[in-house]
Amino acid sequence: MARTKRTPETYRLWRMRTTWTRFRLPRGQDWPNWSKPYPDEHLGPLAGVPGREEVWLGRKVEDPEHAALIVLWSTEEDLQKFLRSPAAAELLRDLPEHDAQDAFASGALLRDLSLGDATAEASSSSLPSSPSRFTTLQWDPPHKFQTQLEGRITVTILEVAYTGGTDHDGGAAEWLKARDRVFGRFVPKSCEDLLAAWPPMIMRRWTTWAVVVGPETAADSSSGASQQQADADEAGSKRGSGRAVWCEFRRWAGYCGATPKREEAAAEDPLTRESWAEAVAEVTPPVTAWQQERWDIRLAPRKKEKEDAGNPGPEERLEESGQGSQAQ
Repeated sequence: MARTKRTPETYRLWRMRTTWTRFRLPRGQDWPNWSKPYPDEHLGPLAGVPGREEVWLGRKVEDPEHAALIVLWSTEEDLQKFLRSPAAAELLRDLPEHDAQDAFASGALLRDLSLGDATAEASSSSLPSSPSRFTTLQWDPPHKFQTQLEGRITVTILEVAYTGGTDHDGGAAEWLKARDRVFGRFVPKSCEDLLAAWPPMIMRRWTTWAVVVGPETAADSSSGASQQQADADEAGSKRGSGRAVWCEFRRWAGYCGATPKREEAAAEDPLTRESWAEAVAEVTPPVTAWQQERWDIRLAPRKKEKEDAGNPGPEERLEESGQGSQAQ
């Protein structure tokens, strides 16, 4: 995890995991249709699952039928128990896969990382042919951003060439130094005026990072996929090469001018892509492939009795985190 002061709250946030399961959801359909009744019509097989915290539904801005069910888990252990349970298979059964093609056939990469012919060589036969649909993210550094994934979110997905895992004292150390140096206060040229209003500590209210750590599981992998991944990782280490996938999240929730309208304008400005390309080119270890996605994300509706019991809504959670109305 990031070298931040280890408080009980930081440790709790560090232990959390987020799964990102992509699926097809027709326009006009607000939520997945579950094939059998569940205590909660929105959560479906996730209702009552221990360790399951928030649930969100996202749609890609450019392709609204490309959806994602996003789940925050208290710990890796809670997630693993769910993945080994019948509920995991039930969930996937009712989330039809999107038609998007994968550029990489690896459970260690995001499900539809379509990066073109230049990276076709990366999807070699040495990698497993059945990637996990439960793409798993560990947040680094851990902040409350990960509990507030609502509204317009942009995700920049970076494939980074290094080996040694995500330990800050291991293979990731050089990358993390470069990441913080290049991206710590980075905004594209089309948004440079926003930066003037933000002291350094405010950046974490707008942006944060996560690394893809999700393992293959029996619920959604072909037989032997986990061993294939292990063999591929070992082979990569012997060659002196490897890769990891890091994702930078930006939340356009209105704080200091970072509004959804401003995001729309930035997405249409050629300077935005140009600025990102220049920043990516500065990083060593090198970024071998990258892609950006734009998402509209909303929290799963809460049952009335839960609201009556005093569970906080999005605004209350933001106020509790100290962001108040400015972060909305």
